[in-house]
Amino acid sequence: MRWRLAWVALASCLCVAPAQAQQVLCEGGLREVNSVDFRGNATYRDDQLSVLIVTTPSTWARRFLKVFGTRLCYDSTVVVQDARRLAFYYLERGFRGTRVKPELVKQDAKSVEVRFDIEEGRPLLIDSLSVNGLDDIQVRERVLRGLPLKLGDRMDRALLDAMRDSITRRLRNTGYPTAEVLRNIDTDTAALRAKVWFEAAPGPRMKIGSITINVEKARGTGDAIGVHPSRVRETLGIDSGAVFSQRDLEGVKRGLYLTEAFQHVDVSVDSASLVDDVDSLLTLNVNLVEGELHGARAAIGWGNYDCLRIQGNIATVNFLGGLRRVDVTGRLSRIGAGDPFKFVDALCPESVREDFFSGGTNYYAGATYTQPPLFGRRAFPSLTLYSERRSEFRTYRKSTPFGALGSLQLGGRIPVSLSYQMEYGKTEAQPAYFCGVFNVCDRETIDILGNTNRRTATVGWSAVRSTANDIGDPSRGSVMRFELRHASPTVGSDTVVQFTRASMDGAWYIGLPSDARLVIRFRGGTVLSDNRLAGVQRFVPPQERMYAGGPTSVRGFGPNELGPLVYRVGPGRFATLDSAGSTYYRTSPDSSRIRPDQPTGGDNVVVLNAEFRFRSPVYPELLQLAAFADAGEVWNRNSLSSRSAFTQLKVTPGVGVRVFSPIGPLRVDIAYGPRTLPGGPVYYIDQGDLTRRGGEVFCVSPGNTLAVTETAGDFTQAAGSCPSTFEPRSQRGFFQRLRFNFSIGQAF
Repeated sequence: MRWRLAWVALASCLCVAPAQAQQVLCEGGLREVNSVDFRGNATYRDDQLSVLIVTTPSTWARRFLKVFGTRLCYDSTVVVQDARRLAFYYLERGFRGTRVKPELVKQDAKSVEVRFDIEEGRPLLIDSLSVNGLDDIQVRERVLRGLPLKLGDRMDRALLDAMRDSITRRLRNTGYPTAEVLRNIDTDTAALRAKVWFEAAPGPRMKIGSITINVEKARGTGDAIGVHPSRVRETLGIDSGAVFSQRDLEGVKRGLYLTEAFQHVDVSVDSASLVDDVDSLLTLNVNLVEGELHGARAAIGWGNYDCLRIQGNIATVNFLGGLRRVDVTGRLSRIGAGDPFKFVDALCPESVREDFFSGGTNYYAGATYTQPPLFGRRAFPSLTLYSERRSEFRTYRKSTPFGALGSLQLGGRIPVSLSYQMEYGKTEAQPAYFCGVFNVCDRETIDILGNTNRRTATVGWSAVRSTANDIGDPSRGSVMRFELRHASPTVGSDTVVQFTRASMDGAWYIGLPSDARLVIRFRGGTVLSDNRLAGVQRFVPPQERMYAGGPTSVRGFGPNELGPLVYRVGPGRFATLDSAGSTYYRTSPDSSRIRPDQPTGGDNVVVLNAEFRFRSPVYPELLQLAAFADAGEVWNRNSLSSRSAFTQLKVTPGVGVRVFSPIGPLRVDIAYGPRTLPGGPVYYIDQGDLTRRGGEVFCVSPGNTLAVTETAGDFTQAAGSCPSTFEPRSQRGFFQRLRFNFSIGQAF
């Protein structure tokens, strides 16, 4: 019986395997296939069965546009073979007597619609399951825990193979390098029952004895090696006397590749040490081919808001021996937005050149020292010293003359990073920002909060879990990122800067036929603070608040424009009203020229994205099209509940095109934005004159009741909250609401 089943399995493999690589192209008088359906398949979905057969419908562009795309046709012989493939597939998965009948449900002289009618057979169940040969080993329970099959399950040969491989792998990871496991099946076809048992031969449990390390220089790169074998031994993370584990050997190999010092890494067991029946120690051979130990890179690019940007990096991977790595990095962006490159201002859009925060060039200069892995290859410490200036469009400008970042990367199934960062610098924002967010409008407190160099210290934790099958443009899998940051005097921060920030970002990639894919993305975060300096509650530095909007977020909004906004007017754009002996500043009825002054971000953010990507019917190898819908909201905890925020999500649909290039997909997206921007408070900033210093911020929102008084030529406004009563004009035209986004790389 077992031999007969083996022949059936072999026949199944021969029949099923070619289906994944074949298609019936149209030649001669063959008719086009418009659709392929399945009926009666209760156990498996249509998409699971469609990948097993050759008969395939023409691409959607061919079926609907009738011009572009690939035309695929019907072959009666192939359809019969497809029916056999499906029947064998069910047989391998434990169904007996499955019948598959192909039908032409609709046909004419030029096209057909194919359907496979499936009558699923009765399941063959496992009534006896055992694993023999493990009674005398110490790790028996560990090896057999959580296996995929149990008594009463259907006899699925694929799962049986997976179970055999799992047992073998677990034995080899717990000290048994020569372990082998055989699978046996005895079936009673009449009773639809199967007896399954595995015969395990674990062999002797062994430990690592000697470790031989050989380092060679790559051909054509010189004779002398730069990395001494003794230095390699220090970074292996395994020592003589440790219990053998195949997983550990794979970790050693991965860790050596991560140093980027070697072109080729081979870590294997010396076969001669496995045949010694007396000694339980085995020999490891580590053979390495050294690569380039020094390198330099340069890059140049352009973006909507970064303008021209350039970056350079010089690295050595064997600094002072011992596989220590040093990277020196320099970066310039917003070249053309202001000094010292104002003479090339044509490289920047006018909106960037006129932005208060974007004036001047952003820079970064830093050096990073990375120590070889500690604690058995699972810990990678590093230290970075840097100086930078960076700005966020219409939001803030951060200047850090000096900063230091220490981090510890912990390897494993889910890599984790622990960090401690110390900076000395300041973050500048418009006075209206502090007025609108924290209700602080006097010049002295604004200088204390945002325009003074101070010490900021944060501790951080982050984790990344990725199962995506590609870094640049995944078609399946997922990527999830988690981050937690905390700043307070307890960890060395200035008393002004105290917050706790948590965020999560996840993207799921679902592969579809014809190289299409559906991408679902979720991003959420919150920030908390209990800072009460100068009567200000919940003060959070601008760069630590939550923002959304832009080419990688909600694309119907500009960068950071989703959520609360503050508006600003110049002289003459508001009226001075006298009422009951008091004076009030209020915007004039003509508010058409009032524009958002600055996004303020919020305490909370949520962003949802759904994007369908598919090959273009024209030049499919070069172009990818996309249809998407983005939704999100940014809000403050004291103004909107989380439940209300989810019911008020801003939704912006759109379409896009991606052009594949050596540097990644060149992306153009067009999103349909909202009719109006959110309402908010309006402020006037007194610029002063020869007799007055100026700098005071006045609320001029419609209907505000904050009285203005004059004392010795200086004007002051009563304390209080500036109402968000200004409503910007709606954008009625279709084209006015379109938002164009240009970028390199997929949005997520």
